[in-house]
Amino acid sequence: MTRKQIAAYRMKLIQIQKEIDTNKKWEKTRDLALEIGASIWRIHPFKDSDITAPTIDETKINVKETKEATTAEIVHNIHYALQTATMIEMCRISNRNLWIALIATVIALFAMIAAWVAAFV
Repeated sequence: MTRKQIAAYRMKLIQIQKEIDTNKKWEKTRDLALEIGASIWRIHPFKDSDITAPTIDETKINVKETKEATTAEIVHNIHYALQTATMIEMCRISNRNLWIALIATVIALFAMIAAWVAAFV
């Protein structure tokens, strides 16, 4: 993802969060997460609503495996995906700028040598 794409996704997320209807907000947030590549599944599988009848090991926790996340969790996942994409983009830019800095250093080295030779000749 480029910086412009990341900024566009962030603006799209802001516009979605301004939505008043919670069902539409959840659907649009889920669609954006799928478009970006973020997870739409719950981060923490254990909630008070998951505590049901005792299980074999008497933990009284029944984990529902494929439960979709709430809007807040999806927004968290979107932010995390955009943060990762931003970090990858910054690493790419740093790698490019490294070579520019290296070329500038070599040119400065030659200029220093030329000035040193000129001073002693």
